[in-house]
Amino acid sequence: MATSILERGVRGLRPPSGPEARVDPRRPSADVAAILRGQGDARALELDLPCGPVLHLVNTRDISDVARDWRCFATPPQLVPLEGVLLPLSRPEGGAGPLGGRLSTSDRAARRAYRAAGAWLAKQLAHRSGHPTDIQALARTAALDATARVALAHGPAGRFSPAGPASRSTLEAMQRALDAALPATAAAGIGAPVGGQLAGAVEEIEREIYAAIAGREGGTLVAEGDADLLSALLAGGPPGERPPEKFRRTRAELLPAMTTSTLAVSHLVAATLLALAQRPSRQQRAHDEAGGRPAASAYTAACVIETLRLSPPVPTVYLGCVRSTLVGPFRVDAGSSVALSVRAAQQDPRSGVWERPSAWVPERWTQGGSAGTEAAARMAGALVPLGAGVACGLDRLELIAGAAEMVGAVVNSVELGAVRGWEPHVQEAVLPWSANGVLVRARGRS
Repeated sequence: MATSILERGVRGLRPPSGPEARVDPRRPSADVAAILRGQGDARALELDLPCGPVLHLVNTRDISDVARDWRCFATPPQLVPLEGVLLPLSRPEGGAGPLGGRLSTSDRAARRAYRAAGAWLAKQLAHRSGHPTDIQALARTAALDATARVALAHGPAGRFSPAGPASRSTLEAMQRALDAALPATAAAGIGAPVGGQLAGAVEEIEREIYAAIAGREGGTLVAEGDADLLSALLAGGPPGERPPEKFRRTRAELLPAMTTSTLAVSHLVAATLLALAQRPSRQQRAHDEAGGRPAASAYTAACVIETLRLSPPVPTVYLGCVRSTLVGPFRVDAGSSVALSVRAAQQDPRSGVWERPSAWVPERWTQGGSAGTEAAARMAGALVPLGAGVACGLDRLELIAGAAEMVGAVVNSVELGAVRGWEPHVQEAVLPWSANGVLVRARGRS
């Protein structure tokens, strides 16, 4: 059985004061549930998430010089946010490097997914304005849903596989796993059942993703309306036949896009709702602009893009080094994993891309529409943390730590945050140049 995000990696429950807590580390569910309910003395729950990469600060121009020697890994997560937030990640064989160039299949699917998510959010805001508790409740449900999906994708029973173009069967299978993935939160009664309305929205957005993948909006890899061909791609090719090279390349992009679409969209929806729920004036502005045309709400779209900038579903981009290269003064050996921390490049003030990089300011995207273009120009010479080697498992750590912080923001009886002295700092979202791990601490609120 999958375990909840708050149970995985537990190093012990202990009260900072008062009588010692007796905890069975093999069965922490009841103790976690007690913390979430705010019962008993204040206690601390520590999730020690070890990693051992060493990150170097490199210039994006140096990366572009060696991009031809790198290849995108066809493993989740690989969806990349909109250009200007994270520049398009294109396959080098398509004539571009990892930080620029034409959109790949996965990039097109990501763009369409995020736009569909923005339209759905605008509809919710248009219908719920004046009832902030409704938005808060929806944000809490969305945050729990996103947290559960992270636990599912990265837990002991993780690495779920899409069931095919029929996304309903995939969601139903995920829902059954999600029900088993959150025993602590279910026992604590802290949220509405995950799925439901939000799962319906994700299913609608997934249909948009499949449409983009199938080439119905400018794509050329798959013929329009050819669902059988799409199924064959997912299965590896027509029965009894070796799939053409074009099929194999396309499948390498399809699988990560489809596998991570639900996780990425769920994370984006939850993070945007949380940001708006905590800022009533901006929530009201989004409602006023949506009015009777929620799909045309430019301000809601700006909120989505700003959320992507601060909390991207793909915090770290992974590539593979085909031949030994030099990135600035650093050598990357052939066969190494290469990790680019694009999240840190967006949020670290040392990268020089944004003013007030850690602030959630959607208005920066509504001033003449030039913010994305200007950011892209600055990103061309920005400093980006880069790691190489088998230990570059930053994406999993950032997703888990971010999910823990997200659920802590909506559960009244518990507060989660990074412990000072451990990197990366979840709340600051700035990666250091060397990292020993992530230590997230949950304390019961008094």
